[in-house]
Amino acid sequence: MPGKIDDFTKKYLNLALFENGKFELESSPVHSEFSTTTWDNIETMQQERNFIKNNGWNWDTQQHKIFTGISWGGCLESIDEILRHNLEIPSLDQFENIILFLETSEEQPDAEYVFRVLRTLGSRGILEKIQGVMVGRPETWSMDSSKSHQNREDYRQTQAKTILETIRTYNQSCPIIQNMDFGHTHPQIPMPNGRQVWIDTVNKKIVAEY
Repeated sequence: MPGKIDDFTKKYLNLALFENGKFELESSPVHSEFSTTTWDNIETMQQERNFIKNNGWNWDTQQHKIFTGISWGGCLESIDEILRHNLEIPSLDQFENIILFLETSEEQPDAEYVFRVLRTLGSRGILEKIQGVMVGRPETWSMDSSKSHQNREDYRQTQAKTILETIRTYNQSCPIIQNMDFGHTHPQIPMPNGRQVWIDTVNKKIVAEY
């Protein structure tokens, strides 16, 4: 981490590495749009990330209750590769007890790509089975990207709208929570994979098992 690791990431990294139990996930009050053009300059590694105000999680809920399931997912581009190469994934029966989590990387796929991958999950009967969806804040910069702050915000909003509309085509009842602090974003929650997650849509809280 250039400069130093932030306290939010350090807190959840500690849970992932050294703790066991159920812990409530939080929304960071800030997030980073750190951008650099090179890693071969020592000054880059001394440059602390710039942080801006975070708008918090975006909830879309149709039912007021606690949804629970096993976490499964990851980077959307990686999920796409798993599907393309016919690698083993949970069965449709198992997806009935799964909370899907996903996010996009510094490759910054456009909304059409995000739609196609989600449509594939929907057409295979997966989206209609799941208990909930958690979406990490999309990465908006890379070495080759020079988006302005407004263009980055537009990218995030367009992707969020695409995800919501596509999932709702196949599942009208599961909670969808976006702009979470995991994946290719900073600060970052290391998300447990294959562990129990509880989504409380009444109190708008998420608890994960580490």
